[in-house]
Amino acid sequence: LGVVPSLEPLPVSKRPNQVMLIYGNQDGKFVPISRYISEAVNKQARVFYFHHEDEAIVREGLTKNGVSPRQHMLKGSLRLFPLGSLYQSEGIMDEEAAIESCQEFASETKALGKESLKIIIDYGEYTKRPSQKFVEHLTDKRWTGPDNYVSVLMAFANTAFQGQENTLR
Repeated sequence: LGVVPSLEPLPVSKRPNQVMLIYGNQDGKFVPISRYISEAVNKQARVFYFHHEDEAIVREGLTKNGVSPRQHMLKGSLRLFPLGSLYQSEGIMDEEAAIESCQEFASETKALGKESLKIIIDYGEYTKRPSQKFVEHLTDKRWTGPDNYVSVLMAFANTAFQGQENTLR
């Protein structure tokens, strides 16, 4: 994964359709996320945004940065979901369910005739332990699929991985 605050792909990034954003504060994250959404909807893509905070905060942050959540949601190009809805399966945290859901969203989006599916997963400060297993989950090639129809932006607060530097190598 390329870890890039500017959302520009790194030349060494092995998967340009899978990008990680690390942000310093809640307000700051909405600048690159809003740009990501705007670029996607302008290219006739569908955007699914999984967030960890209250939806009103997400809507306000996007609006302040030039994205009209209401307008894009009415057109069907943007959907907002709580992060737990992606990972919950029968009341337990299920990483496989998250990837399978994204694959289903891709099939649904193709059937609607959209050019691509862009998924934003804002984990905030959340990281699952053991860290290495969580990193393997994040880098799983099934997120984007073999045809690269899906692009995924995974966002984390800069405090999410503190104290884990030695375990992530």
